[in-house]
Amino acid sequence: MPRVRRSRSIDAPQSELWSRVSDPGQLPTWWPRVIRVEGISGSGDRFTEVLRTDAGRDLRADFTVLEREKPSRWRFAQELGDDPFGKVLRSSETLIELDGSGETTLVTIEVSRQLRGMARLGGFLFRGATRRHIDEALETLEELHGSR
Repeated sequence: MPRVRRSRSIDAPQSELWSRVSDPGQLPTWWPRVIRVEGISGSGDRFTEVLRTDAGRDLRADFTVLEREKPSRWRFAQELGDDPFGKVLRSSETLIELDGSGETTLVTIEVSRQLRGMARLGGFLFRGATRRHIDEALETLEELHGSR
């Protein structure tokens, strides 16, 4: 199962980062390719990302929150079915952890994916793409919060 875990220290209080990373409505401001989020349930435990591909096509991805421990841990899983993601993924989970001390917070993002069928042969490609994706998210968070 390709699993990628990346961390970065960001010069921002944990509570400030928690407000951004644990709110699905904030994903378009920092998570790569997300252009908007729809259908956020009243409790915030379900949401739909609308992603834009390199080819300019919009794709929808539904998610369920599995765990939310304020202000340090948020884990959600993609709901996979008969869609482009479900053809190559058996499961996909994202974990975001915050560990703050004062004005600095260590942000760790872990993405775990179980590949389906022939996609399993491309695990190293998935890891590389996921690593770049997470690094871009962390870089954007740092740009949004790290400059004081």
